Amino acid sequence: MLRATEVIEQRRTSKTVGQIFQSVAGRDLARIESPSYGNRGIVAHCRGLCGGLLAVIIDDALRVRVKKMFIASALCFCCATVMAADLSKNPVGVPWVDTTDEWGRPWCDAASDFYKRLDVQRKSLASQGIATDQIQFAVGTELSLQKVFRPKLWFKGDMSGSVTIEAARGEVEAFQLVVCPIADAERTLTKLSDETEQANGTFQPKSVTIRALDVSPLQHDASGYEIDPRHVQLYRVGYIRTVPSQYPVMHVGDWPDPLLPVEPFEVANPHCQPIWVEVKVPRDAPAGDYRGRVTVMGPHEVCVEVKLTVWDFALPDPPPMFSMGWAFHDWLSKDGIDVLLKRLDVLLDHRLAPWHAAFPHRANT
Repeated sequence: MLRATEVIEQRRTSKTVGQIFQSVAGRDLARIESPSYGNRGIVAHCRGLCGGLLAVIIDDALRVRVKKMFIASALCFCCATVMAADLSKNPVGVPWVDTTDEWGRPWCDAASDFYKRLDVQRKSLASQGIATDQIQFAVGTELSLQKVFRPKLWFKGDMSGSVTIEAARGEVEAFQLVVCPIADAERTLTKLSDETEQANGTFQPKSVTIRALDVSPLQHDASGYEIDPRHVQLYRVGYIRTVPSQYPVMHVGDWPDPLLPVEPFEVANPHCQPIWVEVKVPRDAPAGDYRGRVTVMGPHEVCVEVKLTVWDFALPDPPPMFSMGWAFHDWLSKDGIDVLLKRLDVLLDHRLAPWHAAFPHRANT
């Protein structure tokens, strides 16, 4: 990036402003044209360049060339403002198009990676009898510890059509299904497609309605033992809009947090919709490998294979120590003891043990 001191030094070697601009532009042209540089980087570079030239102007102004340098300064400022404004525009006014994701990737790099993985999904859908020209949506998978933000191009999970999890007996383990609408223009895009087509593909109008999700039993490979679908819970991931904080955060805006009931829902470009899937392993389940599937039903069906490995030990029930020191607030028990026990059971299922779990009435459930 151009520095003001560098420009001033070149100016003091009797170079004109035009010569300096030509020198710097020629040196950094390849970097600016690089696809990975991103619009945000171009804006920053343009501002840095104009800032350096502004430093020359100030230096010349000190040499009494006030009038001409003042005019040149105003022109540089206007050019920088116009360039930055033009580069920040996008087809639908989405503010994160010309920014980076939470990993710092430019939009074009995220698009290239997404369509690379979409190519893998096409092969999975073809094995399910869904041709490329019939694809309406894709379903990826992500582990429970990874946040999935709204922009579908920011989704970094697996799109091979399968997910693998591991758990002990008595443990609850989760993963996420991520529904991504696929517009007609996106069906054939790959990593090697034109970057303009990649960047604009996600803004092609497309909306899909997911009618239901079906969970099959998880069957043990050796014994045939089955984990019933009632041990699998499904939730739709909701979003809470956050505001800038007084300390650095990975993302400001729609933050995935609440788990909502699964009902028919609609998702449209350029967004995706995560589904939270929890598997509670029965305490009598044999150790070993299990297989099942989750089917997402929309304009067509997408099946995701679930592979579960159960370890040969069980977690203690209830947890051996308290991990939450709640006070017994009225709001917690205002709905009656039965509702209170259900709320406590949810916490205990997820290995969170409030001191309320020590109450004698816990033994009566």
